[in-house]
Amino acid sequence: MELGFTRSDVNHSVFIRKRGDETLIIPVSTDDMVIAASKPSAVANFKIEICRYFDITDLGKIKWLLGFKIRHNHDDHIIGINQCAYLESMAARFSLVDSKPTYTPMEPGISLENPEKSKEMPDVPYQEACGHILWPAIISHPDVQFSIGTLAQYTHSHGQPHWNAIKHVIKYLYTTRKIWLIFDGKIDNLHSYTDANWGLQSHWHSISGYTFSLGDGCITWSSKKQSIIALSSTKAEYVATTHACKEAL
Repeated sequence: MELGFTRSDVNHSVFIRKRGDETLIIPVSTDDMVIAASKPSAVANFKIEICRYFDITDLGKIKWLLGFKIRHNHDDHIIGINQCAYLESMAARFSLVDSKPTYTPMEPGISLENPEKSKEMPDVPYQEACGHILWPAIISHPDVQFSIGTLAQYTHSHGQPHWNAIKHVIKYLYTTRKIWLIFDGKIDNLHSYTDANWGLQSHWHSISGYTFSLGDGCITWSSKKQSIIALSSTKAEYVATTHACKEAL
């Protein structure tokens, strides 16, 4: 029996095929492709199949993908990913390479109320900075997910506190650029943690958060403003749990 399905958006898709006791998983981004399978023979056979229709360049064992580095330790069954090169380039783009090291994504208690019109800063590359941070927040740095989710709400109305805060995140990412996201440990079941704060933002919308792991490696995470205003902390938790359950499914 052979089963196949895809999940895709505009530029990215994932093809999954099951044939007997073999499972083949192929993430594709534009013209970049990675092949993973339950058996080495399944990878070899797929390469033979696709070469019948397309010219491909086989780069061997994966080391780089879409700007992040991948490291294998087969003896200890460990895989690690790191975006050091990207983070160094980002810090250079915003002239923050020589800044003082920063060890927290945001300053505790920072106030980010909407600035008065006279204090807005339309000439700083605030939206560009948000876009730069989103990539590591998705790939290897769950620790900045809340920060960028908060700061991205001010792309059309930002002032000096917001610009300082976005630079603070970039400095933090540059300071921690050599830290790897590691996938290892005994893979038994999918583990999830979810939580919510209740009305601590100026807009009174609570923030849902979750993280999922297989073994000791975090594989997906989210920090997202809830679309409704919860009238109690219990309801905020229910909304956050629903958000996490949809991801689990």
